[in-house]
Amino acid sequence: MPKKPDATTHNASADSLTNVLDIIKLSIGAKQNGFKPSQTVAISGSPGIGKSTRIGALSEELGLGFVTISMPQADLAVLSGLPEFATDVGIDLKKYQVQPSTAKGTSWTAPEIIVLANQAAEKSENGVILLLDDLHDTPISSVPFLLQLLLEKRLGNYKLADNVHIVAAMNDSDEAGFEGLPSTVINRMNMLKCKFNPREFINDYATKFPMEIRSFLEQAGTKYLTEAEDTISPFGSPRSWDDFAQEFEYALSIGSDYAGKKAGKLASGHMSEGGAIAFQRHLDIVTKFDLQGYVSKRKLVDVSKMQSLEQILMGYIIHFVKTPEDGAYFLQLLEKNISVGNLFSFSAMEFYRVVQENNEDGLYSQANDGLRWIIASLTERSGEPNPIQDKLFEDIRAKNPTKGAALISKLKGMNAPEEVKDKFWEFIGGAIQSDTQASNSQKNTQGSSQSSSPSP
Repeated sequence: MPKKPDATTHNASADSLTNVLDIIKLSIGAKQNGFKPSQTVAISGSPGIGKSTRIGALSEELGLGFVTISMPQADLAVLSGLPEFATDVGIDLKKYQVQPSTAKGTSWTAPEIIVLANQAAEKSENGVILLLDDLHDTPISSVPFLLQLLLEKRLGNYKLADNVHIVAAMNDSDEAGFEGLPSTVINRMNMLKCKFNPREFINDYATKFPMEIRSFLEQAGTKYLTEAEDTISPFGSPRSWDDFAQEFEYALSIGSDYAGKKAGKLASGHMSEGGAIAFQRHLDIVTKFDLQGYVSKRKLVDVSKMQSLEQILMGYIIHFVKTPEDGAYFLQLLEKNISVGNLFSFSAMEFYRVVQENNEDGLYSQANDGLRWIIASLTERSGEPNPIQDKLFEDIRAKNPTKGAALISKLKGMNAPEEVKDKFWEFIGGAIQSDTQASNSQKNTQGSSQSSSPSP
């Protein structure tokens, strides 16, 4: 049995998953720009922290296809193809028979892993990520095939397309049964050990989860996000929360009442009993917390008097802003609660996420008018051009020729105070800077000449 590698003997100490994914981006970008990195990048970390899921999300981000091969389940057909028999092999096989018989030769079909990866590569202009998942459970009989794939990017007589990028993921904990890999495999990989960062997961990945789940994770922290591993009962992990979020989102599409009734039962299949009960209680509170009512009635409440959970929930009020008047109300709410960090923190994070999804033209024209007014107001500087505001006002006039001018006149007197602007940017500035740096890094790596859209 090979010796279990010690974490300190590989590359460096464990890094965050986001930083490790950046190394994968760099490796792929280098290959796309004519460099030839010799080693396959492998992510090593504890089970369930989202390694495979995040690699899949990375492929989507980079515009790449995505093919996953489970190494423990990769059989002969996947790694070597299957034998075919033929009488015509180009030579007289009867000359080499010891005992006379019907002479047949053997050829091999293309391995399934080659076929799947190359099919995806031909469909994707930018190429494809081929993920070798659960590498730590590769059967010893498959190691020779794995070595050829890593070293030569081929199996037998069939090679991978040039735009196929191999990435591997593996678990390295005792609970996962990790007992090391052959040194010949380790030596042919850039082994990057990663650790789970709950805050990074919530801020970077869980933003796609329904608001009910995000607010629960914000409040509960790591208690139910990284529960102790169990071989009998479900336990909370980034992977299980990702699965649960998808099921819950579908339940919400059927109806909020339906989702509310099924939430506890759905959750119990993905986390501990305590976690499922806690989420159901949280959902009951969220359901009764009428954010739409606050916006509709323009209620300028004192958020500082609310409990911590309610302050967090108020941050999600941005999702209920639809009209310019709603946007103006939101800014007034911030002004009234200038000292409430929870409100600014969570509303800024949600605001940034939503507007970035609606910025195809750099003027946020795809966002609703309420969000556009908030952006226009936050970016307004005396005496300076404001193309975002100009485009919004142009669209308002076009939609309502009779009353548009009056609404515009009203809005011009409702710009956010400088104190609100400064504090709001204080909370989302770090996120914008990080996002811009990541975007620029990706574009530089890929050699793209496209200019980035301005941040709000």
